[in-house]
Amino acid sequence: PLYDFTYSTNSTAANLFSFRIKRRANSMTLFDTSIGGLVLNNQFLQIVTRLQSPHVYGFGENNHESLKHNVT
Repeated sequence: PLYDFTYSTNSTAANLFSFRIKRRANSMTLFDTSIGGLVLNNQFLQIVTRLQSPHVYGFGENNHESLKHNVT
């Protein structure tokens, strides 16, 4: 595989689940939810992540004037 997928959970009251995806070739983290974890609800999914680049395309349920998101 080209990527490593790791996850963690805790058994506190918050019951957080987080995961990280890293590229094996250079150990660069591509996606990391450890700063906020995931919130699953009947109506929505909330993901808190670090952005590794300002070049974000097609992520989220938002209206944008172009495919590339303005994250500044």
